Amino acid sequence: MLRLHHVSLKSNNIVNLKNFYVYLFNAKVVHKFENNKNVYGYFLLLGKNNFIEILSYQKEKKFNYKKNNSFNHFCILADKEYKRILNKCKKNKILIENEKRGRTDNTLHFKFFDPDKNLCEIHFNDNKTILKKYNKL
Repeated sequence: MLRLHHVSLKSNNIVNLKNFYVYLFNAKVVHKFENNKNVYGYFLLLGKNNFIEILSYQKEKKFNYKKNNSFNHFCILADKEYKRILNKCKKNKILIENEKRGRTDNTLHFKFFDPDKNLCEIHFNDNKTILKKYNKL
């Protein structure tokens, strides 16, 4: 069986990005990437088996999200946590797309940018989505 294991994000401020995902998703730091006691990344656990890896850019390479290769967005299925995360996004005024249903798959979702301008989409797996049978948590 294959499934997505993790999404890897690079940042000039890994602590800020880590704190954002810990706050929003109640993520748990399960690993720190260290070199001579210098932390250059984190592996965060979301739920039971989903991960976000956050790695530091080299100091000489400044991050420009407009040149972020072909990365579009990542999506997290958040059935029981959906409303809590939506409310946190509203409270912090980071929504870029209000809650709505997808045009073709009818999936309830919303979108926001993290502090490094990575686009994140949150899906809710209700009975109206045509993808429900594939979205097992």
